[in-house]
Amino acid sequence: MDNLRCVAVDDEPLALQNLESYIRKTPGLTLVRTFLNPVQAHDFLSSDPADLVFLDIQMPDLNGIQLSRLIGAQTRLIFTTAYSEYALDGLKAGAVDYLLKPFGYDEFLAAVAKVRSFVSAGKLQSGGLQDLWFVKSEGRLVPVLLSAILYLEAGDDYVHFILDSGKKLLVHGTLKDLETRLPAGMFFRIHRSWLINLSKITAIDRSRVFFGNQYLVVGEAYRDAFADLLKSRSL
Repeated sequence: MDNLRCVAVDDEPLALQNLESYIRKTPGLTLVRTFLNPVQAHDFLSSDPADLVFLDIQMPDLNGIQLSRLIGAQTRLIFTTAYSEYALDGLKAGAVDYLLKPFGYDEFLAAVAKVRSFVSAGKLQSGGLQDLWFVKSEGRLVPVLLSAILYLEAGDDYVHFILDSGKKLLVHGTLKDLETRLPAGMFFRIHRSWLINLSKITAIDRSRVFFGNQYLVVGEAYRDAFADLLKSRSL
């Protein structure tokens, strides 16, 4: 994948320096400009659009949500905020992901990985409500990005949502029902117990599907269908 041209906007100097450091040391990202002033960022982006913009939400004169509406539709957004209550607003505004301050480099990399997933899947700016589901887990409705799911694992009358952050959600229901509702081009059944996110696969070795250091084994009854899928999508 080509390098992503990045712009970072945050009115807090220390937060902006931290973000700049993360961008500069990450392969595949090129830092174009940083801005403490959101109005100046708007002026720059109007004439020189970026591939990816890291955008603080609470800023004077022009807040991050307002600025996001003025940025070209082909630009991916990752919001940065110190207030979790603004996270859903960021997703509604079309962000691929949000980072809750103070965030570490591992969280930064996970958010960037989501952007890469959208690009590789041909989903320019497909975050936000199109990618956002609400699932009932432990009596609460929890917002979940489909692009953040590694795989779903079936239980007796529940399903575990295994997310790329390492978090697990326990949701009442069946894998069969979810299989019919999730995008077929994005999710695929490889076992009676597992429905995987194809865009999260890092490698395939014989009957093993890898997600980083962990792997799942393709069930015998599903191997032919999975092999046909791989053949249809192989170069």
